[in-house]
Amino acid sequence: MAQDDQIYRNLQIHLNSMPVGFPSTESGADIKVLKAFFLPDEALLATFLEYIPISLKKIYSRTKNLGMSLEQTEQKLDSMVQKRIIYEDVNPRTNIKFYGNLPYAIGFFETRVNRLTKKLAEAFDEYDLPFIKEFLGETTGIPQMRTVPINVAITLKNNLMSYNNARVILENVEGPYAVAPCVFNLGSL
Repeated sequence: MAQDDQIYRNLQIHLNSMPVGFPSTESGADIKVLKAFFLPDEALLATFLEYIPISLKKIYSRTKNLGMSLEQTEQKLDSMVQKRIIYEDVNPRTNIKFYGNLPYAIGFFETRVNRLTKKLAEAFDEYDLPFIKEFLGETTGIPQMRTVPINVAITLKNNLMSYNNARVILENVEGPYAVAPCVFNLGSL
């Protein structure tokens, strides 16, 4: 196996250990997807991140042997945030940065809604069925989305929110917040 392929395999294994997994495939579709998103150095760096964001200093302590300075590590992580393949959280009081891995879905897959390339679309299409089986729990027996019974009746109220009501809420909520189109509704854009 080529060194780059091993880096991507290591990232696949790492992402698969997270709450929403990233299963391997016999066809190699999983590696094609990762290659479509991550450069080899980004894939390597992502293997040091977790699902819950961790501080830049902690990441740097884990990655010192990669030969990057703290500043270079931060620049690379910030670049990955800009590419929307990982996420950043900043403590507003201390301004300390924390970085974490995004899952495939709902995560870095959705960040490409308006930036799909033929290569990405083909990789998504090939990986779709194995991932959906994992997501629905067909491979693990544990679906990622499931009903949790609470034995309480819930009264259904269908309320349509007007534009003005939504606007008032957004004007009175401290940001940041975002709205993004769903990747599965591309036909309606």
